Formats: sequence, C-alpha cells, structure tokens
Amino acid sequence: MLHRLLVAALRCRLTGARPPDLPDGVAAVAARHRVRGTLYHIGARMGEHDAAAVERSWQLNVAGYLARIAAAKQVWPEGAPPPLVIKGADLGAHVYGDPGARAANDLDLLLPDPLFGRVEARLPGPRRAPPRYERFAGESPIAVGVEAQGVLIELHRALTPAHRDRLDGAALYRAGRPALLDGLPVRVPTAEDRLHIWLANAAKDALYVDLGGLLDLALILEGLGALQRPRWRDWRAAAQARGLGRPWALAVHRLAASGLWPGERPPTSVQARWASRLLPPIEAGRVEPDPRRFQALKLWLVDRRRWPGMVARGAATLRRRG
Repeated sequence: MLHRLLVAALRCRLTGARPPDLPDGVAAVAARHRVRGTLYHIGARMGEHDAAAVERSWQLNVAGYLARIAAAKQVWPEGAPPPLVIKGADLGAHVYGDPGARAANDLDLLLPDPLFGRVEARLPGPRRAPPRYERFAGESPIAVGVEAQGVLIELHRALTPAHRDRLDGAALYRAGRPALLDGLPVRVPTAEDRLHIWLANAAKDALYVDLGGLLDLALILEGLGALQRPRWRDWRAAAQARGLGRPWALAVHRLAASGLWPGERPPTSVQARWASRLLPPIEAGRVEPDPRRFQALKLWLVDRRRWPGMVARGAATLRRRG
C-alpha cells in the first residue's frame, strides 16, 4: 500500500495534481528509491516525523549540489572550455528545476578529447583510482575522479566505453547549449541527448533502476513532449541508431510497469518483457543485484555487434583479478 501511494504521489509531479495525503512510514519507502527530496519538492502532506525526514533530505540534496558546484568553480582552470553537465546535476537543475528534488553523489562533467587531456592535467586535487572492470589493462579510462573540497568531480572524456554503444561524446558536447550553473559557464545536453545519456547510464547498471531513476526517465520524456504528442517510433529509432535500442525497450517497459507514467503507454517488446523478469520488482528499490543476472542483462543490453569487445574486456578483468 505504501509503495502504491508513493507512486501516486510521484505521478503528480507529471500531472500537476495535488499529491494524496501520505500515511506514516512512507518516508522509509521513499528512502529506498531516493525520492525523499522529491516528496518535499512536490509538497506532499504527511505525518510530522516523515515530513521532517523528507525536508531534511531536500536540504541535504541542496547542500550537496551547492558544495559540488562551488568546488567545480574553484578548481576549473581559467580559460578552460565549459564542460557539458551530465547526469544528476543536469537533471536536478534543468529537468526537476530544483536540485533539492533529486539525490546525487558527485558532479559529472563531459569534455571530449583533445580538450579532456588539456584540462584534466590542470585540475588540482587527488585522483581516485579508475575502475578496472570492462577494460584492458592498457586502456585509458573514460573518466577521472577528482576529489576537491570534500566532494567528487567526475570528468569524462566519453560517456561510455566505445564497446558498449555508439554514443559519441564529442557530438553530445557540440550539440549542448551554453548555460550557467550558479555562475559557472557550462553546456547542457539537448532534450533528446539527455534521453540517450540516461539510457546509456542505466544500461551500465543493467537497468537496476528504482522509482527515482524511472521518474528521471518520465520527466525527460515529458520534456520531449511525450505527454502531449508522443513519438515513440522516432525515439526508438534514434536510440537504436546509437546502439541503445535494447536499453530503450527495457526502460519504457519498466516505466509502463511502474505506474508512474500518466500518459499514453509506450509499446513494449516481448524481449523486453522477458528481460524484465531478470530484474527485481520495482518496489524493491535499489538492491544488490544477483551477479549472474546482472552480467547477463548487461550483455543482452549491448548491441550484438559489440558483444565480442565486451566479452573480451570482461575476460581480461577476470584474468587480472585471478
């Protein structure tokens, strides 16, 4: 019951309706889905204890966002080109319109080569060790994590490794429009590129997506006009052209199954429905994935022509661990 009421409240972010009154205990369910700040943002009414919890989450989200932007302004080299803001910071500021409404842990910025190398070398602060999975020992990582003022800034040269999809980081960067992030000159993705960024990032996690992630997708689709004039075929074709056809199919199936989407439901495929059975139920929130199912889904989500590259890198990872 609490999950169903939480979904009904979150759906009001898309419909503009007044959220239903929520019973005690809903804040704990919202925490599993990273949407406590969202409940505060939409003005959901609840008991005193839960209301204090969601307000505190909203405040922490805002404080974290401001700290990450302040750190970026402090360390970004003078005269360096503006980065493309992606993932959480972009969604909070430009999709939700309220950084407190969406939880985030770091600041993700994209600056393709050759700009990446020139700027990364000038960023002060210790580097985090890059992940070793899904790459050969001598292969450069797609991102560098820089610790600055107690926060993490992830500077990406590409959004995803080339063996996963055909999403061109340089093209994403060129298509971005100029903007300011609390005074920091940046670029922000187009509405359709934002969808592809979400799909690629979700595929990296095998579509283990909670209500917070699915609400991100719903709001991105709302920004594309999907509530008024959905263009499901066009969006599917654009995703397929970038090697994201299967992530698109599974994502819209999960969105339709979640109950969040208030408009015309997107068509789903038989393959996506079968793949969805490998995922935990949506109401489970963010849970530790079963390793075998996780890897099977990651492989299924990748375009078949890229399977050899992914399998080879996975094998190289296992050899290094051995």
